[in-house]
Amino acid sequence: MCNPELISSASTVIAACIVVWGGIWAYFRQKEYELVKQRYLDEGIDLLVGAAEASLNTFHSNWARCFQLVEQYKDNPNFDTKELTRGFLKLSPDRWALTANYRVNKLVGEIDVWRAFQVVMAFSDYGCGITSSEIPEAIKDNMGLDDKRRQKIAEKMTEQLSSLDEKANKHHLYIEMMQQIAAALEVRRFSFKKLESFRKSGDVVQALSTIKDEYKDEIMQKAAT
Repeated sequence: MCNPELISSASTVIAACIVVWGGIWAYFRQKEYELVKQRYLDEGIDLLVGAAEASLNTFHSNWARCFQLVEQYKDNPNFDTKELTRGFLKLSPDRWALTANYRVNKLVGEIDVWRAFQVVMAFSDYGCGITSSEIPEAIKDNMGLDDKRRQKIAEKMTEQLSSLDEKANKHHLYIEMMQQIAAALEVRRFSFKKLESFRKSGDVVQALSTIKDEYKDEIMQKAAT
């Protein structure tokens, strides 16, 4: 007959091994999740969102400054042209976040996210060029006009600024959808082997579809180049 004490001791050892193994497995599972989160969220999606926000914020700041200058030009015939070069911000030189874009494209399996990001950056470049250079230069070239002509020119500049503002608002949808993808990654503990299933989750599919629909014209142009 088996010794009850021996059986009890063996059971205790086995139970202890199971607990230790479970702890080791949980530890490495947690470390892998943290690495996935760091690579694809902290150093991926979050960097893209940050770059897009910073670029659009720079545009909005320059837009507001340019609008202020147009109002001053319209109302003041003795407008100080030195103001035309003051108060504008420059876009960050590292705003393209190429490594982060590569990681996010790999995560979601969709190159159109990169193309949409390019559209946001291109708009920021274009918008900042208009607001901090083109319109101020036009103001400088049209000083000394009578009130009627000066105000007419200012009205056209205001219309141009309004159009830019409407276009800028569209690009905040890109940020919203990328944040939706980020939230989906935050609430699930994916391993590297199971990352492919992430792109098939409902929130991610919906966000990618929205981005593709919103930027379909620009995406088609970039895909053709």
